Amino acid sequence: MSRSVDSSGKIWKFRWIIKNFSSITDEILYSESFIVEGNKWRILIYPKGNNVDHLSIYLGVADSDTLPSGWRRYARFGLAVIDQIDSKTSITKVATHVFDKEEVHWGFNSFLSLTELHNPRRGYLVNDACLVVAYVSTNKATGLISHQLIVSHELIVETGSTIDNQKTTITRPVDITDASPSQPSCQIEAIEPEEPTKEDMNTFFTSLKSELLSSSTVFSQEEAKEALAKLEAALNMTPINFHGSGEFSPLKQAFKVLASVGCSCTNLTIEQKNELLAMEESLKQLADRAAKAVEDKNRLTAKESIKKTVTCNLESNLIRYKEVELEVKQVDQKITALQKQVEEAQKKKESMLAEQKGIFRSSKNMKMELEALTKECEECEAKAKVAEDEEKIVESEWGRMKHFISSIKEDIRRELEEQYGGEEEQEDEKLVPHNDFIDGPQPLEVAKEAASKVDAQAVDDPPSGRFTWTIKNFSRLNTRKHYSDIFIIGGYKWRIFISPNGNNVDLSMYLDVADSATLPYGWSTYAMLSLAVCNQIHKKYTIRKDSQHQFNARESDWGFASFMPLAELYDPTRGFLVNDTVVVEAEVVMCKVVD
Repeated sequence: MSRSVDSSGKIWKFRWIIKNFSSITDEILYSESFIVEGNKWRILIYPKGNNVDHLSIYLGVADSDTLPSGWRRYARFGLAVIDQIDSKTSITKVATHVFDKEEVHWGFNSFLSLTELHNPRRGYLVNDACLVVAYVSTNKATGLISHQLIVSHELIVETGSTIDNQKTTITRPVDITDASPSQPSCQIEAIEPEEPTKEDMNTFFTSLKSELLSSSTVFSQEEAKEALAKLEAALNMTPINFHGSGEFSPLKQAFKVLASVGCSCTNLTIEQKNELLAMEESLKQLADRAAKAVEDKNRLTAKESIKKTVTCNLESNLIRYKEVELEVKQVDQKITALQKQVEEAQKKKESMLAEQKGIFRSSKNMKMELEALTKECEECEAKAKVAEDEEKIVESEWGRMKHFISSIKEDIRRELEEQYGGEEEQEDEKLVPHNDFIDGPQPLEVAKEAASKVDAQAVDDPPSGRFTWTIKNFSRLNTRKHYSDIFIIGGYKWRIFISPNGNNVDLSMYLDVADSATLPYGWSTYAMLSLAVCNQIHKKYTIRKDSQHQFNARESDWGFASFMPLAELYDPTRGFLVNDTVVVEAEVVMCKVVD
């Protein structure tokens, strides 16, 4: 209903008024198309949520069906549901995305809870009308679209007209032409971002810091539990998915609530409180590092693709060069044999020689390009290797943080129960999500105490032995199972094997009969075993676990799926991982069972 202005480098604003919102029965609503820098866009909204109990809003490419194959479209955008009573409390979310055939729409599944949307005390629905605003920029050099930009821009909107009579407001005079005399329910305008001075920014953030420090907000028990649940849900994502989800902004409030609870919590240590306060920045940095690592790896793939294309073109030119060379010889023969056609043949020869020189020049240029690409690929390959190591470091740190939150969750809950009074466990479980699934392969069965112990009497001097296994470059292990060398005790070949990542929380360790597949049918031996991860700083803190088992063809290995927490193993202050080396020890005593 409005036309766009050619304003390269600007941020475009689109306002969409949805009337009779509570009476809408459609699952999806589409706004009218609007044009930004010659590209057609539109807003998609799920009034009752996209399989969630939240309002779902997305930005979409309006003409995706008519675009050529391989199209891509970059956009930095912000979506907002305006509080028509107090625009400062408007809900805003910001994202950056490259749209293509596979991802025509991008936005937010859980934008605003339906309960909050229909709350009459809030201004999201006034006279049963909802105001949705989109800020869009397709210029990568344009300043960031932020919550502050959206809210501050809505604060200066003229209030002389209302939504009730189908009028829309305009922030400042812009070149907009209405399609009809009546006011439209959709409107687009271009916003020229103001460049703040360094003094303005320093003054703003100094004042903001003072306000936050002087704030004495007291959060309820429900808010604290909801904040903890949001943080756990974010840590259950991978760093890459979290980076692209746009969920970091909502987590800032969660960190604020947990920091308030943590500062008054007596069950948390000082180190836990400090780490909780510093985790907000660490979470974002880890996600950014993971995204950078993936970007570096993808860059190598792109360069390899270009190199392959250039190589194919060069091979084609080489074939054509030989063909033209042969044709020139054939023309020379015709010139000699057919004197009457010398002039015509000579012209053809000159033309082909010119083509040959052109091929030579283009081939020479492509050869230079291929050499340059080869050097670039070597650089990209080095970065990709570094990126793989970075991914492993990030994954390890991510798991440590996840384990940390899990370890203090019960302390926070107990503190909340002491402060606000306990609630039924059933209600707590509804508020805090619980993941019943374990990623990756299931670990082997844990060695358990038998219901009735086997009465065993060892013969004199039973065969026994001890084996020490030094595992270097431990953090670089990427196999599901890692085996030690074979050692022989009591005529049997034994070995230790570990699962470096275990169940993503604990290290798994087992004792295994290495040659079980070649032993005689019906073989069986009873042994007492002791497995340990040695503390390389203080031996008295070595972690050791004992068990006993009747080894046979069906159960040729026995051990512990949760030997020790990975977070404790990787803690540099604990002494289990020194210079990226872990020392494992096994003691085996062979026993003869006597009834």
